[in-house]
Amino acid sequence: VAFGALTLAMMQTGIVPATVWLLVGMGVLAAVLDGGAALKSGQTRKLVGVAGWNLAYPLGLAALLMLLPLKELPMLAQVLFALAIVVPMGPLMYRLVYQ
Repeated sequence: VAFGALTLAMMQTGIVPATVWLLVGMGVLAAVLDGGAALKSGQTRKLVGVAGWNLAYPLGLAALLMLLPLKELPMLAQVLFALAIVVPMGPLMYRLVYQ
């Protein structure tokens, strides 16, 4: 809940939220772990999905947020971007911390 509120507050001030970089970092760690497991088990087709969800999504979202005038976006768009950042953090945090 705190990440969501802080993410939205940063966007309202026109700053790219720091939580997007946390999402990128978590995605990189998850990609390394899942990619290594896929390579060990010989499932090389799984690497595309691992890279897509764990790397391409957070990096694409970060690039989009850097290009957009965040302060000028409507409140609904800011809320949707905040959700796009914070919601994937739950499964990533579970994967990295608890598994």
